[in-house]
Amino acid sequence: MNVGALPLGVNLQHPLNFLSFSDERKKIAFHDPSPWIKDIKNKIAIKRQLPSERQWEKDLLETDFTQKMAGKSHYYCPVDCVAKSLTFLMEIGWPIEDCQGNSICRLTNSEFQILSECESFIIKGKIRYEDHDVDLKDVVGAFNRRERFVQLSGNRVGLLPKGLDSFGLNGLAEEGEIVQDGIRLHRNRLGALSELFDSPANFAYDDTFANLKEKLLTFEGLKFAAPSQRFKGELRPYQQEGVNWLAFLYEYGFHGLLADDMGLGKTVQVIAFLSRLEIVKPVLIVLPTSLIFNWKRELEHFLPDASVVVYQGAQRNPWPGDLLISPIILTSYATLRIDLSLFREHEYQCIILDEAQTIKNPNTLTAQAIHKLKGQFRLSLTGTPVENHLSEMWAHFRFIMPDLFGSEKKFNAEVEAGAADFRYLQKMRRKMRPFMLRRKKDEVAKDLPERIEQVVWVEMAQAQRKVYDEMLVGFKGNLFKKVALDGVGKHRMEVLEAILRLRQICCHPLLAIGKSEEFIDAPSSKLEALLQDLETAVDEGRKVLVYSQFTSMLQIIAKELRAREWAFVYLDGQTKDREKVVNQFQEGPSTLIFLISLKAGGIGLNLTAADYVFLYDPWWNEAVENQAIDRAHRIGRKDTVIAKRYVAVETIEEKMMTLKAAKRSLAADIMQEDVPISKLTIDDLHYLLE
Repeated sequence: MNVGALPLGVNLQHPLNFLSFSDERKKIAFHDPSPWIKDIKNKIAIKRQLPSERQWEKDLLETDFTQKMAGKSHYYCPVDCVAKSLTFLMEIGWPIEDCQGNSICRLTNSEFQILSECESFIIKGKIRYEDHDVDLKDVVGAFNRRERFVQLSGNRVGLLPKGLDSFGLNGLAEEGEIVQDGIRLHRNRLGALSELFDSPANFAYDDTFANLKEKLLTFEGLKFAAPSQRFKGELRPYQQEGVNWLAFLYEYGFHGLLADDMGLGKTVQVIAFLSRLEIVKPVLIVLPTSLIFNWKRELEHFLPDASVVVYQGAQRNPWPGDLLISPIILTSYATLRIDLSLFREHEYQCIILDEAQTIKNPNTLTAQAIHKLKGQFRLSLTGTPVENHLSEMWAHFRFIMPDLFGSEKKFNAEVEAGAADFRYLQKMRRKMRPFMLRRKKDEVAKDLPERIEQVVWVEMAQAQRKVYDEMLVGFKGNLFKKVALDGVGKHRMEVLEAILRLRQICCHPLLAIGKSEEFIDAPSSKLEALLQDLETAVDEGRKVLVYSQFTSMLQIIAKELRAREWAFVYLDGQTKDREKVVNQFQEGPSTLIFLISLKAGGIGLNLTAADYVFLYDPWWNEAVENQAIDRAHRIGRKDTVIAKRYVAVETIEEKMMTLKAAKRSLAADIMQEDVPISKLTIDDLHYLLE
């Protein structure tokens, strides 16, 4: 052999040991100082070409290998980078052996056949390593046993690519079950195959699978599912697409999460879908109490011949005994929990949860009650599928498809891993994608009016600032010492109390200190700014929604409105007849102002008459704030909606705004959805109270 063309390779000890060079008769390690390659048997020596060898070592070190002594090892590569580095070296022509002297081959091609069964798919296939074929299940089995190689024949082994993701086998290995015929994958796990379809593998599959693949993984090719003639309304194009998707899920025995933005008409899409069904068992719709009158009214309008039963309230009607009439039953989450024994007696054709974020905490009695119901088709509706953290997605799918994500502990572990490795989030997204439909206003509703958001920065008056500063000094004195010693969790209530009182002073000192003689006349600069903007709106004849989280603040505002003789309506958690006050605001020409508790009025209200939305006090949860704005920014408006947030400068409110922007949840990566900040750290607390 020509000395100038010595073959080279990595001898794969455990860990990687040395770079070696050879002719056909003798190998020598690169670190060996000898200038000769000796063949004792033939009594000859070949001079090494060290400059060329150093260049080859340089090539090696341009991968993830480093020159590092550890025991007998002269080169080191992190375990999770070995497959990638060796594959690259083999692709450029390096021969590589393992510690047993076996030649290592790289994966070069794959062919798969997918066959449909009743509840699952069987995936068969061959994986090619250069000129050797290996059965798919043998490769997946070796991967699941955390081995690095699969045996080929003789003294040859195949290198398993890192995570098998190079050829799309990662999801199949994790979600599939090795059986005699190949790999069995439950059809709910179809999303796990999406990376396989993006790989260079060759496929053959039957018509049933081809149909599902196109529809579930791309949402394309869904059959047009027209509402029946019973439906008295018109659907926008994206709403019809939603009905197509719901009809497809129902036909193939899947379940879903319809998570369109607020205001895009999730209710009307569901009613149009229901109009298509031959209802032979009752349809149960569970929703917040505040939405019952909305749903009843919408059903009467769009599906007037439907049999609708409202089972709700202390004076609720007797449980419908003759369910052969197959009614649509409207009930609240609270009533379902109280009368669970009655609801559990029946099987439902559909179970539909509206404002499904109600079950985001799987440990609540309400969530546990929901999971005890029996339904042929399960559907969740929410405009905010994630409000605080990604574990809420697990809660949604626990109701929809309990086996999709496994245990909550496993799900949360993958969320945590996703902070360091985005592939975990990609995997979760692929699994949920076929069963979740989410459209945003700017994507599908071109007929929605423009929405303008502004922040009104308010500087406190001197007397109000004095109250704030004195309260702040009092909290900083003892609270920081306790938190530094014991952590935030142990003093949670004191921390919340400090934050609450400071926020209240930003709204109005009276909320925090009452009518003390020293501060009885302390003004609220924010209230003055709000009243000034309200005066402008009233002069223009514009309608305004005013939100606050503090009902005591709403009462102070109401007092000021009465003094100015401005007509208004009021809604909080104690309001009995929500429909009456909503109609008065929507239809009454002289009622221009609606004071609303953020908690009570954030959902279930259609307030498209409003031109302005004023958020008097900011909150951690942007999703809740956006819901409040969306009460006005909905289908049906023709003019611009202007939303204003009132924020006191150089206070905890301004720091809340900064902290919200800085601490986005991982949900933004998995579903591009803004969510509120995570739990406060000690550093966050210091920042808020400095």
